[in-house]
Parts: sequence; structure tokens; C-alpha cells
Amino acid sequence: MRKLILSILLITAATPAFASPIGTWRVADGTANVLIRRCGRNLCGSTGGKVVFKGMRPTAKNLWAGVIFDARSGDQYDGQISLINQDALKVHGCLPGGGMCGDQTWTRVR
Repeated sequence: MRKLILSILLITAATPAFASPIGTWRVADGTANVLIRRCGRNLCGSTGGKVVFKGMRPTAKNLWAGVIFDARSGDQYDGQISLINQDALKVHGCLPGGGMCGDQTWTRVR
């Protein structure tokens, strides 16, 4: 019994747990870093004083949905962020109403 418990603990410790998306992320083209933080129950993100994510609410394990703003153009998108692993964040956005969509993978800044 003791060996079984030890085996389960070792397997659990070896299984990678997803980290929180809270932190600083480098956008796909490397031109900016976005700080993601808690805003009440949701997540929000900003870069250079401009809002990038707003009202990102948890919708499933490692998945948040809300509004994404393009910091350069100010365009608004329906979006989702999801952790691929602890150092990679998938950012998915669509024009409101289900228009064109796109994805980027951001990397965590250490």
C-alpha cells in the first residue's frame, strides 16, 4: 500500500501542471510585451498603458474568453486565450459577428 501511494505521488509530481496566464507575455512578432493580471474574477492585459484584453472570463480549464483590442489600430475582437503549456499562450480573435479570425502563439517572458 505504501509503495502504491508513493507511486501515485511520483506520477502526480511528474505530470506538468499548467501555470496561470498571469504574467508577462511576448507577442508573436516580438514587438511588444503584454502584462496579464487579475481584474476582479476575470483577467485583463495591457501593454504600454493600452488595454489589450478586457473581461477575460474563465470558460473551461486553461481557457478564457472576452474582448481583445489591437493596441496599434484600436480594433476590437471577440477573443479567447488558452495555455498551450506554461510558457506558450494561444491568442485567438475574431471580428465581432463571426467575421475573419486569427491565432497567435505568445511566449512567456522570464
